[in-house]
Parts: sequence; structure tokens; C-alpha cells
Amino acid sequence: DVAGVPITYTFNTSREPTNDLRVRQAFMYAVNRSRVTQQVFFDVAKPAFSPITPTTPGYWSGAEKLYPYDLNRAKELLEEAGWKVGADGIRVKNGRPLEMYFPVLLEPELAVPIQAAVKEAGINLRVETVTKAKQDELILTNAHEVLVVRWVAVDPSVLGILFFSHNIPAPGKFKFNWAHFGSPELDRMLRQAEGAVDPTRRSQILASIQKFVLDRALVLPIHVSAQPIAYSKAIHGLKFAQGYWQVLFYDVSVTR
Repeated sequence: DVAGVPITYTFNTSREPTNDLRVRQAFMYAVNRSRVTQQVFFDVAKPAFSPITPTTPGYWSGAEKLYPYDLNRAKELLEEAGWKVGADGIRVKNGRPLEMYFPVLLEPELAVPIQAAVKEAGINLRVETVTKAKQDELILTNAHEVLVVRWVAVDPSVLGILFFSHNIPAPGKFKFNWAHFGSPELDRMLRQAEGAVDPTRRSQILASIQKFVLDRALVLPIHVSAQPIAYSKAIHGLKFAQGYWQVLFYDVSVTR
């Protein structure tokens, strides 16, 4: 299981309708991550619940208890936010349908069951498979509601790439805080985690960061990336590099 950031959907908090916490939380409750992961990857990959994976130092297992699949709760939140079910099943508010634009680059096949899941709650996830160049253009012009990210990393400081305020993208400034969420409190915790020397204290800060991000529904982790390797029984000494993404062949031997 790869270390770092799992396949994760980020919600743009600077645009409607994903600027409403209740809408973001409803999206998260509407997705059965265990079922989706099984449908797409046949149990090769595992569902993800935190913005970092269990193989990453500082992982907070408490994330696994947040946002269990609960379609009724998703519907309740959307009702509270003023979104009423329309004739076609998609919710409407002030004459506007509950629609989110999702230009997808990584794993477009995963977007299909996610799209179907949130539609059950009345959300129209408008998916478009795009090139890297098109995705970058949309990021720089802030023309998206949902994006997908993954980051292979061996240290939890990767959280800063996604959540530091100074990493919010802008025209001519490509950065990775695609949630467009700036928070002095979160910035402070990220800096504390980077500077913490004691492992126990650092783990406590990292747990607080993960809880902070999930409480505000900034991201929906979907699944941990798996790196399956097939090899002959005659081959010995294969090792994964840190992060479990690349395989090292330095010490490989072959028996005949």
C-alpha cells in the first residue's frame, strides 16, 4: 500500500455549491467507499478515510469512524441547506440545480460509481475526462468544484502541500491547495508538525490536522493506491523503496 496521500477528491470551498459545509458533508456521507473500492478494484485496493494513508507515519485511525456511509444523513444535510428534490431527482435551490463540475485526470473509471452514488442524494456530479494541460488551466482559473489528487510521499509533511494557505492557486501561480481553504489555525498546526522533534507530540499534532481537515469536509479520501507486483518464485531480494511505489532490484538474485 503506497504511502502519502491516497486517491482523494478535493472540494473547492471558494465556489458554489461546494462552499457550503453541509453540501460537502452530504457528498461524503453519500459515498460507500468500501463498496466503491471493491467494485472498481476487486479488493486489491483498500478504502481510504484520511488525507494520508495508513502506511504514512502519523496516520490517525480515528478518521475511519468519520463519515460512514449514510444516504439518509446526506439527504438531511441537503434539505437543511435548502436543496429540494426536483422532478428529475436532482436537487434545486433558487432555480439552480445542485451540480458540481469535476474535471478528472486520475482514474476516470472511479468517477463513474462516485457519480452514481451522489446522484442518489440528488447531486449531479458533472464528470469530464481531461488532459493534464486542461486540468492545469482549470486550476489556474479556479473553474472547478471537485478535483482528484494523489501524492506518493514518505512523510506526513505532504499535508502542507495540500492545506497550507500559501498553497492556494491563483492565476500564474500553480499550487495544490485545490480546496481554496485558508486557515491561520491550520497553518499553525502544519508548522508545528513540521517542527516537532518528539514523535509522540508530532503524532498528536498530525491527528489534530487530519481531524480538522475532515471536520470541515475539505477532502473525500477514496482509496489507498496499491502497487501489485508479479514475479517468479525463482527471484529473490526484491524490495520496495520508501513509499512503496517503486521496486528496487539492487539485491535481486535468481535461483535456477
